[in-house]
Amino acid sequence: MIRAGRVAAVIAAGMAGLAPAASAVPPPNNGAREFKEAEFWLQMGRTDVGIPLLDRSCTLGHGLACTYLGLIYLQEFYPTYGAYESYLMIVPNYDGAIRTLERGCELGQAYACARRGHMLRTGTGGATDREGALGFYERACALNHAESCQVADELR
Repeated sequence: MIRAGRVAAVIAAGMAGLAPAASAVPPPNNGAREFKEAEFWLQMGRTDVGIPLLDRSCTLGHGLACTYLGLIYLQEFYPTYGAYESYLMIVPNYDGAIRTLERGCELGQAYACARRGHMLRTGTGGATDREGALGFYERACALNHAESCQVADELR
């Protein structure tokens, strides 16, 4: 016969084995899953599904998703697998492009920095800002975007 104290000890010992290990904690979501899903839907021409997924991926910290989304908002990115017509329906969204390209730049995407610098230099989506453009080109240059280094030298 097992005493009550012994039962509690046996149950506690058994429960200790059920506690999740530290390695069982899932890694933080950086938007990679959403990015892959977005790529699939965009290749199928389903911008109504793909664009919100890219936006979520960008928000979660996936820099390439931010860059793609900024280019879509500028009507400069189309999938390579067809579905071109669905992209022609997208109205340029300069505020969205600014937001996502700046986020992509913060996340280390050189082309996002370069493209945002170009927008400021040419006045795409707003007024021209030479100093602002220079800052983005310098950041892109620091991220090894050679063309941005040349443009930054010209702006100095």
